Amino acid sequence: MKKLVPVFIWLLFVVPNQARIITVDDDGPADFNNIQAAINDSNDGDVIEVKPGTYTGDGNQDIDFGGKAITIRSTNPNSPDIVAATIIDCNGMEEEPHRGFYFHNNEDSNSVVDGFTITNGYASASASYLERNGGAIFCANSNPTIANCAIIGNTARSGGGICFYKCYSRIPSIISCTFVDNRAGFAGGGVASYDSSPILNNCIFSGNFAGGLGGGIGHIDFGSPTLTKCRLIGNAATYMGGGIYGCFGPTTNCTITGNWAGESGGGMDYCDEPITNCVITGNWAGVEGGGMHHCSGPITNCIITGNSAEYWGGGMLGCDGPITNCTITGNWAGDQGGGLASCYGPITNCTITDNWAQNHGGGLTTCDDSFTNCIIWGNSNEQIYRPLLRLSIIHSDIQDGWPGQGNIDADPCFVDPGYWDPNETPEDANDDFWVEGDYHLLVDSPCIDVGDPNYPYDPNETDLDGTPRIFGNRIDMGAYEYSPTIQTEARIVPRTINMASKGNWITCYIWLPEQYNVADIEPNSVILENEIQAASLSVDEQDQVAIARFSREEIQAILSVGQVELAITGELTDGTVFEGTVVIRVIDNGGGKPIK
Repeated sequence: MKKLVPVFIWLLFVVPNQARIITVDDDGPADFNNIQAAINDSNDGDVIEVKPGTYTGDGNQDIDFGGKAITIRSTNPNSPDIVAATIIDCNGMEEEPHRGFYFHNNEDSNSVVDGFTITNGYASASASYLERNGGAIFCANSNPTIANCAIIGNTARSGGGICFYKCYSRIPSIISCTFVDNRAGFAGGGVASYDSSPILNNCIFSGNFAGGLGGGIGHIDFGSPTLTKCRLIGNAATYMGGGIYGCFGPTTNCTITGNWAGESGGGMDYCDEPITNCVITGNWAGVEGGGMHHCSGPITNCIITGNSAEYWGGGMLGCDGPITNCTITGNWAGDQGGGLASCYGPITNCTITDNWAQNHGGGLTTCDDSFTNCIIWGNSNEQIYRPLLRLSIIHSDIQDGWPGQGNIDADPCFVDPGYWDPNETPEDANDDFWVEGDYHLLVDSPCIDVGDPNYPYDPNETDLDGTPRIFGNRIDMGAYEYSPTIQTEARIVPRTINMASKGNWITCYIWLPEQYNVADIEPNSVILENEIQAASLSVDEQDQVAIARFSREEIQAILSVGQVELAITGELTDGTVFEGTVVIRVIDNGGGKPIK
């Protein structure tokens, strides 16, 4: 029996501490009434849950994790209502500056802030170099995770919302956060990054301002921030980069719209890494580069439309990397280069149309590399102005013609070209606004199958729609590859849908025309009403029918009682698009209000 005692004691020592949930409530029963006290009592792995309320004053300002790997969260970070009701009010001002959080003890990704509104942070401009940055959150040499937060109305010299400083050996993450009405005296109204490589995913930047660079986001010095699925709307900078300044990491699937800069880069400025699948629209610059300025990395599958600059480069200026599969349309310049100016990289399969310049080069000016498989059409005050010596244009459709192998001069036959609306004042062009069009090619377009016959085939390359780049015998001109849409027969079961039903699935049967095989349907491409993806797809090759199953809950969320016509679309493996419609009857035998 005595021999068992030491073993029993050893077992007690190896049992790990259990992670705790520590509660905080400013005016109700909880473990603590302020956040810092809860942190001080916590251990790695603990979760601090903060009840809805407004948290201010000692213990709720300048909150310090102290290097702990803990999570501080609201009661439901995924609920916008809870996030809006769980407020850290820093109550900062010039005389008494305070921010929300201060990370400076090598915190890593396991140090998490999740689901708060952080407001009224103020980092004093007269403080030390470090202390004057990061109005709501300041992060030095750490990589915490900030998620589902609303960063609103904070002020600093740089990083009105958040500032990252020397986090280059670490990768802090900002996920699904909103930055609104933050201000920076110098850089990064929403976020500033110095020598750091933060990841920003699914964030919104709106109405932020910087007195120097980067109204939404400003990156200075080394590092490579990564932006994915972010939206920058209506931000401003006095000098450069109304939306973004210095995106030295990849920018993917982002929308950058309605931003302005007093000098250059209304949308983006000094971005040297790939920009892919982005929409840059409606931005303005007081001098040059309304949409983009000095973006020297590859620009691929982007829509650059409706931007303006008072002098040069309404759409873009000084972008020296390859530009591929982009539409550059409806941009405006007060002097030269409505679409592009001084871009010195190869431009391939781009549609450059309906741009306007007051003096010269409605399409482009002073560009000095190669254009291949492009459409340059409908630009006002010259298609091309001041071509430089190395400019080569081949296998392209150029209005009024241009020397070069395979070039044509013919109406490209767009589906629905955009146009400048005179805004009821045709005598005054200054208040005209751009109405975007559809630049896909019609079936009789002369730009189909006449691109470069030696274009290197890459099975993974896509056009601006994400469909295979080459369809048919030869690549097309322009950003969109023409692919015919085939009509299919579709049937939904049940054909009468009761809104009161609690079932899980609704099934759609799809029959293709005889010359096609249902086995060629891309499983992830089948979509109902352009928004609901099929949860599963199976095919019966013998009977040539595809069976798609959709979430009943998702479908019922878009229905109303009565006869309803639904559209179903998808793609085949060769890029062919199919579509069909089906009419169903919707009832509500449960007596509830129809969902719409």
